[in-house]
Amino acid sequence: MIGPVVAPNAEAAMLVIDELAKNYKEKLRIDLSSHEETLKKLVENQGFQLQNEPPVMAYGVNPLPARQGNLFAIAAQAFG
Repeated sequence: MIGPVVAPNAEAAMLVIDELAKNYKEKLRIDLSSHEETLKKLVENQGFQLQNEPPVMAYGVNPLPARQGNLFAIAAQAFG
């Protein structure tokens, strides 16, 4: 499991992921935010495959608060 990953942009997040994964030979999991299309393409180019998309649920929140744009991978408990 890699995450959470915080970086200034998707390319920097990919560098962090690359560094963490470079000597690991087992299966890895990265839970990406559903809006993160750039990083999704970058990790797919490295051989990762999309399995599921974690849901975002909120009650009584309209709209969701703005994010700073630097959270690229989460650690979703929904997937174990």
